[in-house]
Amino acid sequence: MYYIQILSEIYKRLNFLERLILNRFKGFLNKIFIILLVALSFIHDITNAAEKNYLIYNVKKHDTLYKILKKYKLFPIFGKKGYLKKTLELNPNKKKTKGNLIYPREKIKIPILVNKKLPAKTIQQKNEELQPPPPEVKTTIELKSKLDSRDVILNWDVKDQQQPLTFEIQRSLFSGTQYRILSQNIKENEFKDMDLVLNNTYYYIVNGVDSSGKTITSNEVSILYSPIFFKSLSGKLNEKKIELKWEEYDKNNKATYEVKRATVKGEEYRVIADNLDSLNFTDESIAPNKTYTYMITAKSSGVEIANSNEISVTSYKGFDIPSAFKYSLGTSYLSYHEYNTQNNTDVVLNSSVSPSFDFKYSLDWTKEFSTYSSLGFIYIDLLNSSFYNIANNPNYLFNFHLGLFYNFYKNLYVINDLSFSQDVIYKPYSNNNSLQKIFTFNNKISGGVYFLKTDSLKIATEAGYIFTLPFGYNPVSVGNGYELSFKINKQFSIFEFGSRLYYLNRNVNTPQVKSNINDFGIIGEFSVPLSIGN
Repeated sequence: MYYIQILSEIYKRLNFLERLILNRFKGFLNKIFIILLVALSFIHDITNAAEKNYLIYNVKKHDTLYKILKKYKLFPIFGKKGYLKKTLELNPNKKKTKGNLIYPREKIKIPILVNKKLPAKTIQQKNEELQPPPPEVKTTIELKSKLDSRDVILNWDVKDQQQPLTFEIQRSLFSGTQYRILSQNIKENEFKDMDLVLNNTYYYIVNGVDSSGKTITSNEVSILYSPIFFKSLSGKLNEKKIELKWEEYDKNNKATYEVKRATVKGEEYRVIADNLDSLNFTDESIAPNKTYTYMITAKSSGVEIANSNEISVTSYKGFDIPSAFKYSLGTSYLSYHEYNTQNNTDVVLNSSVSPSFDFKYSLDWTKEFSTYSSLGFIYIDLLNSSFYNIANNPNYLFNFHLGLFYNFYKNLYVINDLSFSQDVIYKPYSNNNSLQKIFTFNNKISGGVYFLKTDSLKIATEAGYIFTLPFGYNPVSVGNGYELSFKINKQFSIFEFGSRLYYLNRNVNTPQVKSNINDFGIIGEFSVPLSIGN
């Protein structure tokens, strides 16, 4: 009986221990059971997919059905027999959206080529994905150009060519656009362009076309069509001029000739003589210590047809100051405020449009310093009124100027202008109301700032102080004044054009009359250099 009790107690303790173990490891055993079920299902899917010619694909970020099918080279993709349609049949839940909605980590069925046997190791890969196809070899065309005699020669190399190509040549006068076809169905890797216009820049591309119609485009090349047609140009220095001569371009075709010149070899030419019938030319517009490069262009009916060889000639040694004649034509309105100290009268007189003309000669001693002298005239017609009958009206007044210009720092400059000129004052004496001409000396000191300063365009503003002394009066009384102006100057190939808008206010004081003069106007200036240095 004692032993039975002991065995019963042992059984109870074992039963308790079994229940304790089962309860403690119940969750872990459940997880193992679930994993076994998933593995059995996964193996079933693999076997089933292999038997039915599809694979299970785990969708990645940024995937689309088109990208997946293209990745595995399942062509054609679209159409009634396309692999997109087959994929949607394998995945009925994607038909509604036509396959446009797929999500990362989603499993979809991808058809396998019916006659393609996948190796066992490929099916066993993660998510049964096929190995990505090798990168596609890209065919390229490398185009080159050269000027050969009177033609442009194009040749090109085809790299990584997969199948035979025929070539199409295209040309344009503009980079990247407006191409036109020159020739098609070329089998060689070279082309000669002979239909060209002198001194034009041409742009070329080559298209390679394979049997399927796929097009491969080359790089773009450009070339300036400027061949040498005749090599007879020669030149020499004769004192202070350069003499050029050349042979006739084509004895059977009457041509005229154009002379081109540059101060730096390789830079753009400018025409210095045109429509020449002779075979020689003398260049007299040269400066000392310079080397000039020349080229002759033959023309027929006004069209350039041939270039000569280039030559360079060095000019004479010496010292030369570039100079220029400047012609100014302007118009202004003047207002005279006249106070007569003898009879205590105060009069304001206004002019009609007053034209002016100036003739100026300038010398450029350096790039920063120049001097000038000028002679000018202005026509003044003061408006009559019912109150004043003005005698000696209208008037022609002259002025003479001497000045200097100094660009002392970058965009800052100063001008000192001395002038000897005529002015008028109004002297009312009962029935003898008249204008009287007087001579004055003026000194104007101005400072200027360039807002824009290039070799061809200058824009500036100026402000100046003026003091005026009348001649022939005693005691002498100094008059003060100021001037504000805005200037634009544009440099062209052989001349310069400028415009100046100004406002001037100054005082002329005599013992009898104190005159305040307001002058507002615009002046146009045309300049022609006498010594051409480029």
